[in-house]
Amino acid sequence: MMTTDFNKLNILVIGDIMLDTYYIGSVDRISPEGPFPVVAVKKVTNTLGGAANVSYNISTLGGRSTLVGYVGNDRWGSYLSDMCENNGIVPKFVTTPHTTIVKSRIIGGHQGICRMDMETSFYDESLEQQLMDIVTQEIPKHNTIIISDYLKGAITPKLCQHIITTANKRGTTLMIDPKGTDWNKYRGAYFIKPNLKELCDVHGDKILNETEDIINIANKVMDEYQISNMLITRSEKGMTFISQQNKGDVKHIATKAQEVYDVSGAGDTVIATLACSMGVSNSMDDAMDLANHAAGVVVAKMGTTPIKINELRDAIHTDKETNTTTTNSEHNRNNNTTMLAENKIVNNNNIADLVASLKRDGLKVVFTNGVFDILHKGHVHYLQQAANLGDVLIVGLNTDDSVRRLKGESRPMNAEADRATVLAGLGSVGYVVMFGEDTPFELLKKVRPNVLVKGGDYDVKSIVGREFAEETTVIQFVDGYSTTSLINKIQN
Repeated sequence: MMTTDFNKLNILVIGDIMLDTYYIGSVDRISPEGPFPVVAVKKVTNTLGGAANVSYNISTLGGRSTLVGYVGNDRWGSYLSDMCENNGIVPKFVTTPHTTIVKSRIIGGHQGICRMDMETSFYDESLEQQLMDIVTQEIPKHNTIIISDYLKGAITPKLCQHIITTANKRGTTLMIDPKGTDWNKYRGAYFIKPNLKELCDVHGDKILNETEDIINIANKVMDEYQISNMLITRSEKGMTFISQQNKGDVKHIATKAQEVYDVSGAGDTVIATLACSMGVSNSMDDAMDLANHAAGVVVAKMGTTPIKINELRDAIHTDKETNTTTTNSEHNRNNNTTMLAENKIVNNNNIADLVASLKRDGLKVVFTNGVFDILHKGHVHYLQQAANLGDVLIVGLNTDDSVRRLKGESRPMNAEADRATVLAGLGSVGYVVMFGEDTPFELLKKVRPNVLVKGGDYDVKSIVGREFAEETTVIQFVDGYSTTSLINKIQN
């Protein structure tokens, strides 16, 4: 049975480490200095790139990883190390006299203007040996190994063959994301994951994105380089897996991407998800399915963005519900609605990551909170008004214990899980997150919304947690509607 519980995994990632930087703004004019646009930068974001993005994906999927590679003796190298540690990645870096690899992208009006690369190609035998020593020490500590090769100098033929030989002797699963026209350094690999272009590169000629052509060429390449298993990612045509280890076994899976915004980092997401899935002994069919869903999520976002475990699970559940048919159409609609509502309920521990992802996508986050015990017209009107103040409304919901402290032992009338599902079923509500404190102060420290909304006659200066929001707004409740009055009416 397929599982997405990756908490016990410990994966070693070796490869070219990069920092991806995004300068995001608007374009309103052409420069007087020449025929190029002027981007008024509104936001600068940094994220882990290259092999570091593979580790980042493993971390956000719930696994652990150690990252081995080169960084420069500069502020970018220090920044990468800090980012790794802050995201649960163990950095094992060799510091070089060369610059850290930084890829800077300028985005104007949601359109890429240009990319600027800061890197130095080099080979240094003493640095290679340092990397070799770290790898030798780390391999016995990990269940799975990923080589993420971007042809920037980390994965030399000597190092690569050392990793392959050691992993094969130990029976450790090794997966390679390849680059280049010469795969001799990958000779003897257990598993390799090229995209169609990378397969064309090593083949030496263009290949049509047709299944029969790809199978024929892949088998020739696998024979030449003694590779046991190959998975080819094929853009809009999904993935094809070929195993010579299992007597030429071939599997295909169609793409899950509904909208392609940016393919940056998608290959990193695929190999990280495959490694996690195979690490918990999922079948190859299930591993491909998970990786395909993960890729479908990240390509719909701007920039290099890792797949979150809740996003992956949501995508799987939504896809299952979409494909499920039943003779009772009304039951089917109700079942879909319930599942989608439950997918909108976010664990308190994951809310900060979710909000960061929303903001990276340029969305304006609105937050409000309450008990919402018996939902009525006043609540619905209030939530609709709050949602109109931004792009995504997040509702903080008091747990049962906190409601009892605030309103007495007779409340709530409905349990927290039921209240959360009803709220999440509203179209105006983006996500629901529960909190157990008497006030949402600690939750707001994590969410840090663009807009904080309270309902009633509050003085803005008295609103708890407003220091964590860019803007605080008060919305008046609809007269004549309150949960307390409804409860009294029912009781009488």
